[in-house]
Amino acid sequence: MMDKKFVLGMVVLTLLGCFVILALGGTHDPWDGSKWDITSPDIDQPHGNAYKELYDLRKGIAIRMNREHVTLATSSAGGWHLNGSAVCYEGTTAEPNLPDDSAALSDIARDRGRLWLDDNFDPPVLKRWRDSTWEVLGRYLVDANSLALYLHNEVDEDTENGRESQIRAYGEQSGGEQATLGYIEFSHDGTSDDQKGRIRFVVNDGNDANTPSKIALVLQNDGAIDVGDSVSVLDEDDMASDSATQLATQQSIKAYVDSNTTDVTETDVSGVSWFLDEDDMASDDPNKVASQQSIKAYQDNVVGHDGDGYRYCDVNGVSTQIYTKYLIGTLDADDSTSVAHGVTAANILAVDIIAYNDNTSTYFAEGMYESATANSAFVVAYDATNVIIGSVGTYIQGNAYRIKIDYY
Repeated sequence: MMDKKFVLGMVVLTLLGCFVILALGGTHDPWDGSKWDITSPDIDQPHGNAYKELYDLRKGIAIRMNREHVTLATSSAGGWHLNGSAVCYEGTTAEPNLPDDSAALSDIARDRGRLWLDDNFDPPVLKRWRDSTWEVLGRYLVDANSLALYLHNEVDEDTENGRESQIRAYGEQSGGEQATLGYIEFSHDGTSDDQKGRIRFVVNDGNDANTPSKIALVLQNDGAIDVGDSVSVLDEDDMASDSATQLATQQSIKAYVDSNTTDVTETDVSGVSWFLDEDDMASDDPNKVASQQSIKAYQDNVVGHDGDGYRYCDVNGVSTQIYTKYLIGTLDADDSTSVAHGVTAANILAVDIIAYNDNTSTYFAEGMYESATANSAFVVAYDATNVIIGSVGTYIQGNAYRIKIDYY
């Protein structure tokens, strides 16, 4: 039987050996994957700890995978990217290789769809790898019914030209130089707490790089159009350019007229050579100006038409304003018809009538007879109220008539 002191001594030595191994050999305790990349595994430790090392390694990989991937499970589930976990290329140089530089990007399924934020633009432009090149995303917008592009500035402000949003167009020169060709800007019009907006069209005048400076057109909140810096409109008070292809501003027209016009209001010009005051305008001179009075007198004393009738005819030697009235209708189906004229009888100068003859299919004037018969005849008279058409022949009865009355 083994001596008790010997057994106790062996136990003590074994425990001391374990402590030495733990102290000198290293450990990954607590074997949960949290320290496997901090301390190196001990290849000399007892064989019985190998399974712990493998477990620790798996846990360490899982911890890191689970940061941006669906949690690894005991089965084959998990491991794909979580939303927002993928990081794209970013910088001013187009990346030609895989993220670890192990191979060049190629037109294969592994690489197609990789993204790059191109910092050559402000804001950066998002591009994708496709057909062995980086192409700009968003060049096509398609909708089966309608299409709208929404720009939302979230800054709370009431400043002039504030709340702005822009649509910019970039281009590249033959040497690859990039520049902003122009942009359309939507912004606030004024400084009040309101919803008034304006739209500006700004273009690159040739050397503006990415800050176009030429304001070509501005649409104001009231619908007015401001041509801005446009050379299509000139603002020259002296109109020195004398352009036949450019418009002039209202201000410049007024300034030019005011500075080049002599005020002759209420000035007696009767003695100057280019002025005539002739009531009959007998001179008929194409190089002289007529007075207001002579124009009125000439108009008042010649036969003319003004919308109410003929004016200023000679009646017994007196220039008299004459009016004309027409009445149209159908005769009664008997030998007499009365038509109200609505004119003061004493002022009637003449009454003329024609009526349709259904035997000859023509209009007959007053007093005409066909084959010396009364079938196509009629007579005319008027009183204070009516024009009276009497002795109407059978060919005339019930047919259309036209009455013309001259009066003053």
